Amino acid sequence: MSNTFITPSLIARQALASLYANSVMLPLVYRDYSSDFSANQGDTITIRKPATFTAQEYDVSVGTVRQTVTESSTSVTLDTIFDVTIPIPSLDATLEIGELTTQVINPAMEAISQAVDTLVLSLRDDVVQEVTLSAYDASTNPHPMQDMLDAKRILSVAKVPMSNRYAVVDPYIASQWGRDDNAVRADAVGDNGTALREGWLNRYAGFDNVESNNIDDFTGVAFHPTAFSFVSRPLALPKGAASAGIVTYKGLSVRAIWDYDAQYKTDVLSLDLLCGAKTLDADRAVALNGLADSV
Repeated sequence: MSNTFITPSLIARQALASLYANSVMLPLVYRDYSSDFSANQGDTITIRKPATFTAQEYDVSVGTVRQTVTESSTSVTLDTIFDVTIPIPSLDATLEIGELTTQVINPAMEAISQAVDTLVLSLRDDVVQEVTLSAYDASTNPHPMQDMLDAKRILSVAKVPMSNRYAVVDPYIASQWGRDDNAVRADAVGDNGTALREGWLNRYAGFDNVESNNIDDFTGVAFHPTAFSFVSRPLALPKGAASAGIVTYKGLSVRAIWDYDAQYKTDVLSLDLLCGAKTLDADRAVALNGLADSV
């Protein structure tokens, strides 16, 4: 099958799957699933925040007390477009979709997914609460993950839900934690993408711990998904392009544009993503500060 049957919509679908598979952070933070119409860079949109309720003690003489579902919201600016534009020489004109995915789409979306993770992890700067992680030492401190009990306490005192707590750390902290045999190692973290599975370290103190190479050295962040948000909206289809397509799924929207550059007589494929990230509740996160070990 030649690329006569490869449409921008098919490319965008492959790109969206690759983006999700290669991102560590997208499965871990709150994403708004609204299907708004296309937006432009710089637009500010309103997203719903997760609802909260209060458990009432039941009184048989009164019956149930109905609570009003008041939807709170916040605004997020779509201030970022991540783009990879690639010339596709006529030499590659007969590529099939599998080859195109392997040679072009996957590498392009790996770059965009790293940019997305870096954007989301930059929200760590909004977090005030912090824990200093002691350095690993084989003789004096063989269990550096014990400091995560402090992070657990901070979130629990703030009444952050006990479930779905994560800690994302840089490779240096991940290396230290990998030597701590107190942590529980498991082989599966659910169907949340290849990068998250590969980066998964262990579980300790109520946190699923994950490594990312898109965060500053000797830093990390422990959080509940409702601490941070990532929002994406479809970009408008360009009128001047030869063909273009958009695919949106679970709050993510990727646009693929297939055009022709007459000057260099080559096809050009452009993949892009319009997005924004915002801290929803800094009290639902703890900044982690690591120290170098002596190894």
